[in-house]
Amino acid sequence: MRAQLRVVSIVLYLISIALTGCQTVVFMPTPNLYLNSETNPFDNVPEELRTSDAQVIFATDRLPLQDDDKGGPLEYGHDRSGYLACGVSTVAFGEGVDWPELVSQSLASGSRHPLLTRVTETQELFRFPDTSLYVKPNAAGSEKEGEPERSEKAANDQLYKLIHERLEYSEGHDAFVFIHGFDWPFDDAITMMAQLWHFLGRDGVPIVYSWPAGGSMGVLSYVNDLESAEFSVWHLKRFLVSLASCPDIERIHLIAHSRGGDITLAALRELHQFHQGAGVETRDVLKLGNIILAAPDLDIEVATQRILPEGLLAVPSRMTIYISDKDRAMGFASWFFGSLSRLGKVSLGMLTQTQRRPMEIVPTFDLIDARTKRQTFSGHSYFYQSPAVSSDLILILRDDLDPGEENGRPLRKGPPHYWVVDDDYPQFGPGRR
Repeated sequence: MRAQLRVVSIVLYLISIALTGCQTVVFMPTPNLYLNSETNPFDNVPEELRTSDAQVIFATDRLPLQDDDKGGPLEYGHDRSGYLACGVSTVAFGEGVDWPELVSQSLASGSRHPLLTRVTETQELFRFPDTSLYVKPNAAGSEKEGEPERSEKAANDQLYKLIHERLEYSEGHDAFVFIHGFDWPFDDAITMMAQLWHFLGRDGVPIVYSWPAGGSMGVLSYVNDLESAEFSVWHLKRFLVSLASCPDIERIHLIAHSRGGDITLAALRELHQFHQGAGVETRDVLKLGNIILAAPDLDIEVATQRILPEGLLAVPSRMTIYISDKDRAMGFASWFFGSLSRLGKVSLGMLTQTQRRPMEIVPTFDLIDARTKRQTFSGHSYFYQSPAVSSDLILILRDDLDPGEENGRPLRKGPPHYWVVDDDYPQFGPGRR
């Protein structure tokens, strides 16, 4: 009986967390920040970007799906690729929608005509060399072979050109990189980032780093994703280094969801070790602004070991972690792995004094407790489906605001650097505590 209950629980867990990767078909709810506001975030959008679609740059180590129909649309599946491909995907918001209607729908409260979002075209523009080509000439050697080095330089040049073109009409020169979680299809990650960039006022450049998540192996898909995440760390490191070397980029912000947080922290940890050994500041070299971990799917003790001793809290200009006790997916994950808690569902009472110490001494680290209504069955995708949480995300990424009503982010204050988001956020005034 116990074995049967375990199987049922595993299935329910996998269903609940898998559902989070398929919620980007309908346009995300209007962030509270824009409801009943005198400020229209779309007033300053350049004329060239006032369209009912959006283009998102991508980097992926997914293998393209083989289509028997030559000339068919390019799609990426869940199999792994030894090379990193880069390109551009176009996302359409609705059918036959013009810019004024899109703006109207984007600012609408309550029920509105559903805008279906979909990827209409994906173009792969260039590739970085396959990892198997990076070999050392001998046991003591450290130089790359000539051909991969030349190919990488060519890929970097094309990345610089692509970024330059995308920033031509942008006032800001920031890059926003989304790293998705378990079982997210490629297109879903693209459409989510397109929506977030739209609500950021279409400034800067939206980028998706898509690793080979998902599959058709049922219960084993999650186990496969754990190893695919490990597989993708080296490619993410390479991409972040290349992106940071783009002369037109001023800052890079990372938004990592669920298992994407594990990949992100692993990559940053290795890069930080390298730069420390070289005697340079990781933040400066990688141009790191905000690092946001939304509902991170990491064991709390593993996360503590990975973040604190390595000094990762000091790497970005600010690190923000969103947690929620309504995150059913993380609840199942805690049980599934037998962990004390997942980082995305940790409560203040679960933290030891040692784990709480960074909140007391590191001024650029914040824990945000999302006490909002669960938006889906799993409650795992609240970072963009909750109008309150998405508002806070925008205030961080768009305006670079510190928490606190006095700073323009009226979060409810708890212990040092512990904050609460309610459903009515953001509201200002004496009623806030």
